[in-house]
Amino acid sequence: MSVKEPHGRGVLELVVNGVIIRGNFENGSAVSGHLADIDGAPYYGGFMQNEEGVFPHGQGTETVNGHKYIVEYKNGKRNGQGTCTWPNGRRYVG
Repeated sequence: MSVKEPHGRGVLELVVNGVIIRGNFENGSAVSGHLADIDGAPYYGGFMQNEEGVFPHGQGTETVNGHKYIVEYKNGKRNGQGTCTWPNGRRYVG
C-alpha cells in the first residue's frame, strides 16, 4: 500500500516550522484553512506552502490580543487594505 499526498477537504494536523496546520490540501500542499503558531495566534484563510514553510496568502482573518484583523496577504506579508476591529467594536479600515 502506498502513502498518498493529502488532497481535498478534511482535517490533517501537521507541525511545520512551529505552525499547526488544519485545512484543505491540493497535491500535498496546504492551500486554506486554519494556521496557528505555537503561541496560539490563530489565522483563518488562504495560505501557501513551499520548501521554506507555510505562509498566509490571500484573504484571511487573525485575532491578536482581542483585536480582529481582516487582512490580505501575499507570500506571507501583509498586502493591500485591511480592517481592524477592537474588542469594543471600534473599527479602522486602511
